[in-house]
Amino acid sequence: MHSFDGDIWNEFEWEAHINQMEKEQKKLRAFFDHSEGTDKPRWVQLMNEYGSKIEAINAFIEEELLIEESYFPDDEDLDDEDDDIEDPLFGMDLEDDFFEDEDDDGIFGEDPDDELDEWDEEGEEWKRLSDDFVMSDYGSIEQLPIYNEARTVSADLLKLSDSGTLSLDAQAVRDFITQNLQVASKIAAGYSLGFDKEVMGANIAYNKKALQAANLSLQYWRGIYEHKLVDRKLYLEVHARLFELRNDIGVYVQELREKFENHGF
Repeated sequence: MHSFDGDIWNEFEWEAHINQMEKEQKKLRAFFDHSEGTDKPRWVQLMNEYGSKIEAINAFIEEELLIEESYFPDDEDLDDEDDDIEDPLFGMDLEDDFFEDEDDDGIFGEDPDDELDEWDEEGEEWKRLSDDFVMSDYGSIEQLPIYNEARTVSADLLKLSDSGTLSLDAQAVRDFITQNLQVASKIAAGYSLGFDKEVMGANIAYNKKALQAANLSLQYWRGIYEHKLVDRKLYLEVHARLFELRNDIGVYVQELREKFENHGF
């Protein structure tokens, strides 16, 4: 990770950096959005390619993270002539699966038997589910409640579109789902950076972007209802879930801020 002259940036400095990089990477994002030569959002194509909505969402998030990683050049990578593809954002090979199952040994980064022999089953489960464990190098994003909540909401929206309840012929619906998918992808971007003091500000900045996406999703959903594209019953049901998700992200952002402050940096 680039040291930025050895300074530890806060969330606002990281936010300014990320915003600037987003402006400079518009061409790269356009390539991903229209890599199939169509005007359809990329997630529509992925939804048709994958067997489940969660798999399609995971693929979408992985592509988003490929763009995000270009915002954080690793100093060593600038001179690296090795043919191996290394992901400077995660500090691991791109071939590695970021979305690992909780039962996969890979969530520990090494064979768990080497470190967990002394744990009994109950103790191991407690550590897996504790906030401190999830927010560490030993945890997995699959164990992060707010991330799973965001993915579940997005998956259910894709199911509504697949069934025709939400018509993808309407630009407003496509824009709404596109915005909603950004919620989980920004949470994932923050988590992938980790919780060390050097990058904690960036983690917070990305989750603030997730919060912004959640707020915009609520606004877009209101517009869909006002244009009579959904009935009142469905509007209220989806609005309640979007509202709860938005609030939960706000709580998560505050938890990250407190973690930052408690580190004393």
